[in-house]
Amino acid sequence: MRWFLLGCLAACAAACGNTTTACPLPTDGGPYGPDALPSGECSGDTSCTYLIQEPCSTAQGPVDQWRCTCVSGAWSCAVSVQGNGLCPPADAGTD
Repeated sequence: MRWFLLGCLAACAAACGNTTTACPLPTDGGPYGPDALPSGECSGDTSCTYLIQEPCSTAQGPVDQWRCTCVSGAWSCAVSVQGNGLCPPADAGTD
């Protein structure tokens, strides 16, 4: 199943791409790794939603929906909808 970026919410849809006042969206689809989540300084009343694939050492991990908001001049991100599944144990399938 192809996952894709849910995109910016209405508060920032018109200005996506400006990393200080809008959602800093990657442009190549999704899901994205955790390093794609915005961090650092921001301004305005900005809120973004992203699909983030959790890293696993031996397989692709679950995809969670994250919501990032600009709070007091800094990005704050948290899981808003947890995906199904967990990372498999590192030794799964071995004797």
